[in-house]
Amino acid sequence: MRRNYLARVLLGLALTVWAFAGCQTQSEAEKSAEEMSAPDPKQELVEFVAGAAAAVEERGEDAFADFRQTDDEWFTGDKYVFVIDLEGNALCNPASPDLEGTNVSDVVDSEGVSPTGQMLTLLETSDSGWISYMWPKPGMTEPSKKSSYVMKAKLGDKVVAVGSGMYVE
Repeated sequence: MRRNYLARVLLGLALTVWAFAGCQTQSEAEKSAEEMSAPDPKQELVEFVAGAAAAVEERGEDAFADFRQTDDEWFTGDKYVFVIDLEGNALCNPASPDLEGTNVSDVVDSEGVSPTGQMLTLLETSDSGWISYMWPKPGMTEPSKKSSYVMKAKLGDKVVAVGSGMYVE
C-alpha cells in the first residue's frame, strides 16, 4: 500500500512538472509571437525617411512646410525630417530652424564628429545608410546618442540628403 501511495505521489509530481513546463513553453511561445509582431523602430524610420524623400521629389520645397508642422506626421516629439544639400547647407530642420539656410558642415557633436560630414561621405558611395553621433533632443542642451538614416532624393535638378534620426538613450 505504501508503495502504491509513493507511486501516486511521484506520478502526480511528474504530471505537475509536465503541466508547468507546458504552460511555460506556451508563455514563451506567446511572448516570442508578440516580439515578432512588434514593429522594428529602425525599419519604421527607414520607411519614414523614404516617405519624406518621396514628398520632396513630388512637391519640392513645398514639402518643407509640412515637415515643420509640430505634432504632425513629419514632426512629433523628437522625430522629425531634415533636408541638407550635398554642399552641407541645411534646407529644412524643424527642430533647429536657426540652422536653416546655413552651412552646417562644420557643426560638430560633443565628441567632435560632424554629422553632416558623415552624411555627405556616406552619400558619396551609397544612396542611403545609417550614421551615429551625439545630438541634443529637441528643446534640450545635453547631447544624447542618436542614429540617423539618410537617403538621396531629387529636389528639382539637384540631389539632397533627406533624413531623420532616433535617439538610442
